[in-house]
Amino acid sequence: MALRQFARAANDWLQSAGEDERRGVEPQGKLRELADLQQFALQSQDKDEAQAAFHDYRVILADQLFQIGTVANSPAILIINGKLRNVPGQVTPAAISQGESEYLRFEQWYYEQ
Repeated sequence: MALRQFARAANDWLQSAGEDERRGVEPQGKLRELADLQQFALQSQDKDEAQAAFHDYRVILADQLFQIGTVANSPAILIINGKLRNVPGQVTPAAISQGESEYLRFEQWYYEQ
């Protein structure tokens, strides 16, 4: 069974937990451990136990690379020459987010003589 097919079948098994007849394929190994940790954390009445279970859950996700996150909209610093003019954020500080093209319009910047 291909990984994509197994992932869908394991998800079906997890989603059908409350039904009389479970669908899909029961996850094994670390996937099963993740499912158990998630279920324990969601059903736990003790906040500390739930946080510990979610911590273990995130450790397994990171170690096994089941989920890979990306960094977006991280703060950036724009260092400019003191003679450069018409740069966004020059008069008052401006937040620069990744992908905002107005900060990359170099043709609109000029040097003061």
